[in-house]
Amino acid sequence: MLINFGDKLNQQNNGFSRRFIRYKITEINSCETDSLYGAVIGSTSESFYFKLRNPGILFRTDKYLNHKEYISFNLPAIANLPPVFLSFVDSPSIYILGGNIHCLIRGDFIKHEIEKFDLQQNFTKAVLVSKNSAIVRARDSSGSIQYLRKINFLNRDILPGKNILDSVKDGGFATDGTLLFEKSNGKVFYINYYNNEFCCFDTLFHLIYRANTVDTFSHYVTRGANLSVPGKQIFSLARPAKVINKISAVDESILMINSALKADNENPGDFDNNDVIDLYNATSGKYVGSFYLPKFWNEKLRNFKLEKNLLLAIYEKHCVCYRISFS
Repeated sequence: MLINFGDKLNQQNNGFSRRFIRYKITEINSCETDSLYGAVIGSTSESFYFKLRNPGILFRTDKYLNHKEYISFNLPAIANLPPVFLSFVDSPSIYILGGNIHCLIRGDFIKHEIEKFDLQQNFTKAVLVSKNSAIVRARDSSGSIQYLRKINFLNRDILPGKNILDSVKDGGFATDGTLLFEKSNGKVFYINYYNNEFCCFDTLFHLIYRANTVDTFSHYVTRGANLSVPGKQIFSLARPAKVINKISAVDESILMINSALKADNENPGDFDNNDVIDLYNATSGKYVGSFYLPKFWNEKLRNFKLEKNLLLAIYEKHCVCYRISFS
């Protein structure tokens, strides 16, 4: 997939301004990752857990990246599980959702117990919302639209959430985005990659609000196209993807979105040498302000997680723990 993170869009004014807020960010610690870390897939009061390429192994550190260890559990070899899988940790439980083989694996890495559930449902995005259920983004029967649904692992009940995402018949490319769950208040967030819309809803798909990011791109800047393949319906990108909202994270009342767009009031050098993070009130969706996360050794930012006053940033070859405060 060809992806353009807004570069061509930033060669001209984009018709909006950012409000930069006062903040203090201090690097606490960093460590080399050698591209082994994936996203942060869980945390406790003392630890962060990371996804690795091997679904049967976790990586755990303390909150300041000082103490590191690998955790393995008795996951049997399952054909076609890697590389397309999602992991979630709710210590001591781990949940692995297989994208290619439509299954859930639930394990306990202390007791070394493993359960496997066949879901009979493929998906492209997923978040765990309880010990027995997840919200996933999946194709409809025609394959042309992707919408959200809630799957119960135990009885396989499916609750559709067709009112949340636009019904664009392009295989789900235009409406692709980031799916997040905030456990403390039970809210789910969906942030579009390719336009400036995001929304918040509960785990029964009751819409709480729709909102827009600070930029002006209300239309989809990327679309899929139906390829002419006899006897099959196959969708692909009609042109290279132009991402508006790259990476997102939520912590209690703060939603953070890493934007690919330069505001008209930004210095090009400041924008190029930092990752701009826009803050939104997670309760209302209102824009709060923006700040710069400094680039680390000029590496690409792959993911981040905010937890209280700690910001964990995952780059191509390093993981960095920052302490951050806003005034």
